[in-house]
Amino acid sequence: MNYSPSKITIFGPPGSGKTTLAKKIGQQLKLPVFHLDKFLWNKGWVLRPKQDFLADHLMLMNLDTWIIEGASRATLDIRYSKTDLVIYLNPSRPVCLIRIFKRFILNRTQPSDKPDGCPEKISWEFIKYLWAFKKPASQQIDILRAKYPDTKLIKIRSKRDLNKLKFKALA
Repeated sequence: MNYSPSKITIFGPPGSGKTTLAKKIGQQLKLPVFHLDKFLWNKGWVLRPKQDFLADHLMLMNLDTWIIEGASRATLDIRYSKTDLVIYLNPSRPVCLIRIFKRFILNRTQPSDKPDGCPEKISWEFIKYLWAFKKPASQQIDILRAKYPDTKLIKIRSKRDLNKLKFKALA
């Protein structure tokens, strides 16, 4: 599939490959990439006030071009309504968990998709969040797909699915 969207939402659970894919597509299409975690968290993994996050999120929505990646379900409806393309990364839980542990072990620098002062960490709450993510997220995607039928949705479950993605650079 050759396609050249100007607003792309990449959504999925932790460890699904959102950041890696966003960077790759951003370079390929010359689109700015925004990581929701940078807007959601303050130093030390302290949540920002909800109204501040929402204000920043709405500011992003008003830009002409973007790739926004993140797992935030609370604002997915807003992103879905403004995007040309939603890429829903949905690999198996064990695959996500392995990637999370691999990232934690191998990445000792400040993650580029996280705000300063938010190093990679693994907690029981984080693992429970990952494990519980799939069902409500898939249900939400199905609802949004019906609500916004003109928005293109691509579901990715495997590397084979991912390798089928092809984009044309924007003129």
